[in-house]
Amino acid sequence: MNKEGIQLLTLRVFIFQDDGIYVAQCLETGSVATADDSITAKDMICELLNDEVEFALKHGKYTNLFSTPAKPEIWAEWFKKVREVAAVTSGQNGQPILSLTIETMTAENAK
Repeated sequence: MNKEGIQLLTLRVFIFQDDGIYVAQCLETGSVATADDSITAKDMICELLNDEVEFALKHGKYTNLFSTPAKPEIWAEWFKKVREVAAVTSGQNGQPILSLTIETMTAENAK
């Protein structure tokens, strides 16, 4: 959110493990950060995305920000985890109890 409390942009980040390393990848920009733990990976990707968005805004390079989104396999895994989380949080009628606005999803969320 900006200083007026208005959300300008939502970027979704999927955090998963690959060979013991935590990988945080932005779905929309494809940006990646890696770390030994999920918290550090999240902190690093947030800092990276903040820098990238600030650069795009300052220099008018908006299309560059979204020119290389995450690969389809990452999107598919993201949506699989979203469905798993939604199934866990569903009410008796099969409808989600609350709508999901997910900015960061870790592979462990659905376990």
